[in-house]
Order: sequence, then structure tokens, then C-alpha cells
Amino acid sequence: MKAEELAIEIDQGTIEKASTRIRFHRSTLGIGANFDVRYTAQLTCNRCLGHFSRDFSTELYLTYVKGKDPYENVEKVDLKKTDIDRIYYTGPCIDVLVGLREAVLLSLPITIVCKEECRGLCPVCGKDRNKETCTCPAEHVGVFTPVVIKHRSRKRGKKKT
Repeated sequence: MKAEELAIEIDQGTIEKASTRIRFHRSTLGIGANFDVRYTAQLTCNRCLGHFSRDFSTELYLTYVKGKDPYENVEKVDLKKTDIDRIYYTGPCIDVLVGLREAVLLSLPITIVCKEECRGLCPVCGKDRNKETCTCPAEHVGVFTPVVIKHRSRKRGKKKT
């Protein structure tokens, strides 16, 4: 299977290569499927915005249950632990791509960084602190610092009439 066939869209990158092994067996509820997925992703670091490639390996167990999803049209669902690994299907075939997508999406880290010690971009001047040192004061560190600095400089620059 080609990575494009997975049709997985991730905000910070793309899936380059993917391989999987699926083992099926009968279960009391339907068809049990053990997914063993290996893939390579081209990602963008959340801290420095640099591009990098990383290999992932993950496993996932799902139970395919024949019938209509009881939660399909419900807005608020209080899933039980036993409901989480169930995929409902109708018709003579099951869609294994659902399981593959789930395995990939669940294995991606919440915060994508090129390396744990990534120093990121300077919030004041924007330089990549992994590659060069900037002379910005250390006190100007924070998510909203550039916005606050611009706002303060605009206020100071205004003349009262």
C-alpha cells in the first residue's frame, strides 16, 4: 500500500512511507484486528519550524462489529472503556483503512519537536536559537511577548493632541 492511499492529513507534515501487518481473528463481538504499523513521516517542528523525518512504529487492536454505530447521531457521548476499540460496519466488507488511520493518528505526538533539546525560535527577533545566538534580553520570553512589545511601542509613539 502506498502512503497516499491512507489519505491521512496531519497539520505538521506528511506520511512518506507506510507498511502494515494486520492479523484478523474471530471475536465474540465480531472480527478482531491487530494492526502493526510502521511509517515514516516528514514533519515540521513546533519550536523551530525546521523540517525533519522520523520513523514510527505502533500497534492497535480494534474490533469490527457488524451493525449501525449506536453513537452515530448522538452529540454528547459518554463512551465506556469497552466502546473505544469498536468500529461499526455494514455490508459484506470492512474498511481496514479506518484502523490504519487510527493507528497513525494516535501514535503521533501531541507536540512535534525535531529533538527534545530544541531551543526554538527567539520570540523577539525570530532567529533559530539552535543555529545562532541572538542578543535579545532573556526577560522577553513568552508566547505573547512580540505582541505586547509592538502594542507598547505603538502606545509610546502616539502623540496626544
